Amino acid sequence: MARLTREEILSRGPVLKRREVEIDGWGGSVLIQEFNGHLRKEVEMEMINAQEKKTAPDLCEKVACYAIINDDGSPQFDIREDKALFRKFSGKALIDILKAVLDLSGMSEEAQALAKEELEKNPQSGDGSN
Repeated sequence: MARLTREEILSRGPVLKRREVEIDGWGGSVLIQEFNGHLRKEVEMEMINAQEKKTAPDLCEKVACYAIINDDGSPQFDIREDKALFRKFSGKALIDILKAVLDLSGMSEEAQALAKEELEKNPQSGDGSN
């Protein structure tokens, strides 16, 4: 395999993986995209803060806003306008989105387990209803 030059790397632009995720209770699927470096770091920091503070307010809601995209790659949701709307949605559905995007983004199973554990302890992030 050839070693890429700076110009070759930058000319390709960001290549982010996508995955269709079936959401039980929603009657369909969503298209998600792996985190870019900036979003991955932001989510990692939220997870670290959650571990230290034993709470993860709005983590699932933020991840849903970041990860769910349109076919052209643009976000379907605006974090400032739509994050609070996800508080009314199924906690399980939001955790399913979180786990899928963490996996797609290559985040460790340990990080995924930590996120799931913290989110299950925190009733503020999804109400658990369907």
